[in-house]
Amino acid sequence: KFIQMKKFILENNDTLLALARLQNRQIEFEKETNNRFDEILNAMAKLDLPKEATFYAGDYYDAYEFISSIISRTKNRIVVIDPYCDSKVFTYLKNRSDGVNITICKSNMSKLSDEEINTFISQYGNINIIVRDDIHDRFLVADDECYSLGASINYMGKKFFAINKIESQKMKEDIANLTL
Repeated sequence: KFIQMKKFILENNDTLLALARLQNRQIEFEKETNNRFDEILNAMAKLDLPKEATFYAGDYYDAYEFISSIISRTKNRIVVIDPYCDSKVFTYLKNRSDGVNITICKSNMSKLSDEEINTFISQYGNINIIVRDDIHDRFLVADDECYSLGASINYMGKKFFAINKIESQKMKEDIANLTL
């Protein structure tokens, strides 16, 4: 059998070399294609979301998608300030990347229970809960971006509301200081 194999290789050497070259070119093409896809996906991830958006009653999914896209591209920290949030906040927060620190600032009026918090923590990791009863508005801080949410997270899409990106550095600092 060894002699037959040797004879086959010698007789088909050119064909085998051509196949090997073709295979190497295919591997290089796949690497280049994967690199290009990575470049495109990274560029898309860096695109800024609109500075403001309005959502009408019934726009549940559009609101979810907007907030989820902010959360999913966050690299370091997410702060949700929503005095009236409930467990729906976790529907959004589970879309965050691994290692992103989460803080939720809620009031005593919030329907978010300790059991729901502990259940989320057991699967997705630790979060910081702050209770403050002196806050009315709702905000989302994602790394260095800050958004004013015109509705509580658990009511997004139920009625007309707006989301506005806060550009003022002073306002961003003031909002971030609410959770210290």
